Amino acid sequence: MAYQEFEKLMEMYPDDVRLVYRALPLISIHPNAKVAAQAAEAAGAQGKFWEMYSALFTKQGDWSGLTSEEFLAWLAAEAETLGLDVDQFSQDTSSEDLQNKIQGEIDYANSIGLGSTPTVLINGRPVSNWQASGIKPIIEVVKIEDSLMKECPPWVIDVEKTYTATITTENGDMTFELYPEYAPLAVNSFVYLAREGFYDGVTFHRVYHDFMAQTGDPTGTGWSGAGYQYREEIVDELTFDDPYMLGVARSQAEATSGSQFFITYVPYPTLNGLYTIFGKLVDGVDVFEMITERDADQNPDAPLGDKILSITITEE
Repeated sequence: MAYQEFEKLMEMYPDDVRLVYRALPLISIHPNAKVAAQAAEAAGAQGKFWEMYSALFTKQGDWSGLTSEEFLAWLAAEAETLGLDVDQFSQDTSSEDLQNKIQGEIDYANSIGLGSTPTVLINGRPVSNWQASGIKPIIEVVKIEDSLMKECPPWVIDVEKTYTATITTENGDMTFELYPEYAPLAVNSFVYLAREGFYDGVTFHRVYHDFMAQTGDPTGTGWSGAGYQYREEIVDELTFDDPYMLGVARSQAEATSGSQFFITYVPYPTLNGLYTIFGKLVDGVDVFEMITERDADQNPDAPLGDKILSITITEE
């Protein structure tokens, strides 16, 4: 049931998540649904909202076909089972205040185009997955939204100079040559973020040893980044025909390159012409091979990936 998934989220994020429940009784399918919503609210006035909610949900087959009068009697009996003040409960269930409250929630749902339950909104934005494992990455992204950059970083590189990056991990160092002459936007973004310590502590959230290792998202979900995006820089001189290429991750839309980057384990020519290449692994292949495989798409609850401790930029 949906509320059980929400309980998991509350346990995961006791200081970050507040659950606000709104009713959307589907009266066209369940004629007693609106009164059921009022009954849950009436039980809530006596501290037993979720208990009544659970009883209504699990015993729906017992009451869905009852007449209005029969349903009210069923509710009174259930209220007694829950230890409620039955007279007060029955009075509240049929009160004008609760009728107006539930109708107001129906009107709000209709106004934003909702037509099914359960529907989850996070900070007012609908999400399709109401499983705790599916909502968790969204919460991680929302938590850092206010701290993200809103514009591309200032220009900090000289394209006439040579740049290398040393990524220090828990297993050792990896050294990359960077290509500012071919991908100045990507190299500038990477160098700026590295010098600012943005990547320190960030994990490799997607790792497939027959493909690539991806990192650069401070939430560890693959859904976020530094907050800004820039256009891709595709050049004929650089391809993914060789392994160990350093590329900028992006979505399927154009001009969505950002802080996330990946390193290929094997030649992967199908990436050619789609992703910016801004460097290549030149030392530390053994360390690269030791990065732990992780498939966050198939297992959102997987342990955190291997961590980047720091990135050191050398300019010559």
